[in-house]
Amino acid sequence: MTELLRDSLFNFYRYLNATQPLPGSGGADAPVNSSGAALYFKPGTLATLAAQLLEGLTFLHELNITHCDLKPENVCIVSASKRQFKLIDFGSAVMRCDCHNSYVQSRWYRAPEVMLGLPWDGKVDVWGVGCILAELLVGQPIFHGGSVELVLAAHAAVLGPHPKHMRDNSELAHMYFTPDGQIYSIEPAGEKRAGVMTSIRGVSLQALTKVEDAGLLGFLTSLLSIDPEQRPTAAEALNDPWLRQSLDASPDSQRHKLLAHVHGYHQSPSTSRGGSSPNSVNTSPVSSQNASRDASPMRPRDGKSKGDSERYSTAGPGAL
Repeated sequence: MTELLRDSLFNFYRYLNATQPLPGSGGADAPVNSSGAALYFKPGTLATLAAQLLEGLTFLHELNITHCDLKPENVCIVSASKRQFKLIDFGSAVMRCDCHNSYVQSRWYRAPEVMLGLPWDGKVDVWGVGCILAELLVGQPIFHGGSVELVLAAHAAVLGPHPKHMRDNSELAHMYFTPDGQIYSIEPAGEKRAGVMTSIRGVSLQALTKVEDAGLLGFLTSLLSIDPEQRPTAAEALNDPWLRQSLDASPDSQRHKLLAHVHGYHQSPSTSRGGSSPNSVNTSPVSSQNASRDASPMRPRDGKSKGDSERYSTAGPGAL
């Protein structure tokens, strides 16, 4: 069975920027929060998108499947007018019983615990949802960088330093961090020379995204918690007060309530992880259709390729 989907989120917001720019927005390369895409990706639409992604991930995680490649290229538009989206490309998906290595997820969307070689689970997908929402607000990946060190520096610049317990438990931390927690890199890469410190210029998530809604900012901050122990599961994230309130006010509220009843995440977070009934109807917005992750000629291949975009700087928002 196949299904014809529309553009990916990346192509869609680039199209909106190019064809519906706001006065003085600067065209297709302008940040979304100052361009035509802002007319579509308002808080209500972001809440609907987040809910559909989290509903799909909750369904997957109940089946012990982790998608492992959440990014705008892997979310397609079913109907822009109805605000319907689907998650695609399961080529990197793993089962809970599969080998979990540190080379999953595209680099700009890779969770900190994966980069540090720590144990990881479905929460890496929740991190990906946070990266997607932030990208739609900013207009480019907020953790872009030409190396793992620069992406880690971008994490620290926007979200604060990586917790000491994560560095202490990581067998890879010495490759990126000094004993006191500073990030360094080897220049040129591979040479046996002294490390070059990566300067970090902090910028808050609020200043970067220009989000004024405290509820939306809190929701986004929770999805982008560096410490996976502090990050919610997909089911728990669906119980976020801002998200629930936004969905209750949306035209899709009845659909989300039905899915909440089917999958059980209308309960408290501590009791929302139960498996679905084998006789229940799969109403998840997940599509198993394979799609090219980098089909757009405008989009360079990101962290899984040798080269990064010339359109973006080689360092994230806080790395100098």
